[in-house]
Amino acid sequence: MSSPIRVALIGLSKNASASWAARAHLPYLLSPVAGKTFDLPSSVKAYGSPEDLAKDPDIDLVVACTRVDTHYETALPSLQAGKNVFIEWPVAQNAEKVTELAGIAKDQHVRSIVVIQGRKSAVALKLREVIEKGTIGTVLNVEARIASPGSKRDAVPDSLDYFVNKEVGGNPITIAYAHTLDPVFDIVGRPQDIHFNSQIRRPLKKVGDREVKSDVPDYIAFSGRLPSSPHVADGAIFSSTFRASPLFPSEPAYTLYIDGTLGEIRITTNPVSFWTFAEDIRIDVHDYGTDQVNKVEWEWESWQKDLPPPARATGALYEIYARGKEVEEGVLGLQDAVGLHKIVDRLVGNA
Repeated sequence: MSSPIRVALIGLSKNASASWAARAHLPYLLSPVAGKTFDLPSSVKAYGSPEDLAKDPDIDLVVACTRVDTHYETALPSLQAGKNVFIEWPVAQNAEKVTELAGIAKDQHVRSIVVIQGRKSAVALKLREVIEKGTIGTVLNVEARIASPGSKRDAVPDSLDYFVNKEVGGNPITIAYAHTLDPVFDIVGRPQDIHFNSQIRRPLKKVGDREVKSDVPDYIAFSGRLPSSPHVADGAIFSSTFRASPLFPSEPAYTLYIDGTLGEIRITTNPVSFWTFAEDIRIDVHDYGTDQVNKVEWEWESWQKDLPPPARATGALYEIYARGKEVEEGVLGLQDAVGLHKIVDRLVGNA
């Protein structure tokens, strides 16, 4: 039997603005299924700095769950020390810093997982199954319309004031939009020859009792050519729009169409983060031959159902890491994350 993996979690704080480490990582690490592999005793060490943690020989895996503009400084010492890392998406403020981290990881021969967990959610796995079975034939084009139903058009909560400053690297485009794009790209391929337009429709945002000028786009339209594959036609197009505000009342916040030679898939839901943990996701398939529309059922595995929704897809990443199958099972690592960050940099105006 292999030894338990000793984990250090950076960012587990009750004072954190988003509490993501406590919501998405800790529930899995404390669960019975994780207890067989990961060692998280009741007496947990505390460290004064990322450097102190990196020096601890009793740590195998470092998980960075801090705000995006501190990911680089919290993960860097551990990478330099040759420790394996989990880093929440976005990896860092921009693709340049991500490239540096990826280079260090490669030189140190460490394992890395970028926690953009939607590609391992139950609905993403079902979507891949439907496409790879040939249910809709060969994919001809993909279209996604995405909004942010929980956002206000002209205001940002105090706890998310950094959303109006693109230098921080964390905003609706780099976080919510990228999290919804990656699972689709993982299945049909990452677009090439990208063309896009961005707009700051409402530059003045209310942040608490202040009014702040935002330099982050709140509307994106972009398209690109998908790489051909056994399931994607040569010349297939991906197109998408994103607005950092709600859509028209009663319309779903997320609609994805995948048009094929034999049929079309439509996915709808309201939470923009649906790939990660939403429950009301609907998959429908229109069969062109019969002109019938059928609902496709999907569900989480039994061990995931015992976890709170935010921890389910994240838990899948830990399970894959424990098996040592990151490459074989298509988990995003630091090397591949550079390409996605370059796309996001262009969309947000950092490139």
